[in-house]
Amino acid sequence: AGIVSVIAQRDIDLSPGVISFTAQPSTTGEGAALNLAANNLTVTSGSFISGGTLGLASGGNIDIDVRDTVVLGSATSSAFPAIITTSTQGAGQGGDIRVAARRVDVIAGAQLQSVTFAEGRGGNLRIDAQQVNVSGAAITPIGTQFLSGISASSGLSNLPFQPTGKGGNVNINASALRVDEGAQIAVDSFGTGNSGNLSIRSESVHLDQGSQLSTAAAFGDGGNITIDDAHTLLLRRGSLISTRAGVGDGGNIIIDADFVVT
Repeated sequence: AGIVSVIAQRDIDLSPGVISFTAQPSTTGEGAALNLAANNLTVTSGSFISGGTLGLASGGNIDIDVRDTVVLGSATSSAFPAIITTSTQGAGQGGDIRVAARRVDVIAGAQLQSVTFAEGRGGNLRIDAQQVNVSGAAITPIGTQFLSGISASSGLSNLPFQPTGKGGNVNINASALRVDEGAQIAVDSFGTGNSGNLSIRSESVHLDQGSQLSTAAAFGDGGNITIDDAHTLLLRRGSLISTRAGVGDGGNIIIDADFVVT
C-alpha cells in the first residue's frame, strides 16, 4: 500500500480535525502509512489521528517528525479527548507509532496509544524527544473521565469480549520525562495475550500526584518495566511503578538510576 505524507513548512493544527485510514477485511499485505512533518503539531481535544486494520493486512504506521513541539490535547475544551491511535481488529498486526520532536505534551485526557482488539499483535509506540510531559485528565460531556496517557494494550478495560493478541511495546527516549496529575504510561493486556514491555531511557524521570508507570495482564504474562541511564528518579505524592498479572507471570522492574527519591 502507499504512503500518505503531510509536510508543512510551518505548523499542522487539527482544531478540530480528523485524519483516518484503515485496511479493509479483504486487504492483504500492508496497509497505508501516514507521515506527518511540521514545525509544530497540535491535535486539540475532539480531534484524532487513527490508523487501523480490519483483516489480514498489517496496519499502516504513523510517523510524526516535528522540529519543535507536539501538543496532544487542549485544557480549555470540554470535548472528547484528543487521540492518536493505531489498532487491529483482525489477524493483521497493528501499525506502529513513532513520534520525534523537541517536546511532546500529552494533556487534558489525551491518548497516545496502540491497541489490538483481536488476534493480531498490537503495534509498538516510540517517542524520541528532549522533553516528554504527560499530565491531567478530562471529563467528557457524558461524564466519562479520561486520564492522560501513553499506552500499548491488548484490549481495553470494560469491554465485554477481550482479544487474544499480544500487546505492543512502549519505548520512550528523552532527556526529561514528567508524568503528573494522575496521568499514566501503561502497557496492558485485558485478554489472554501477553502484555508488551515498557522501556524508558531518560536522565530525569519525575512522577507526581498519583501518576503511574505500569504493566499488567489479566490472563497472560505481564511485561517488564525498564528505566535506563537515569540520573534522578522521583516518585512523589502517591505515584508508583508497578507490574502485575492475574493468571500468568508478572513482569520485572529494572531501574538504573543514580538517585531515587520517594
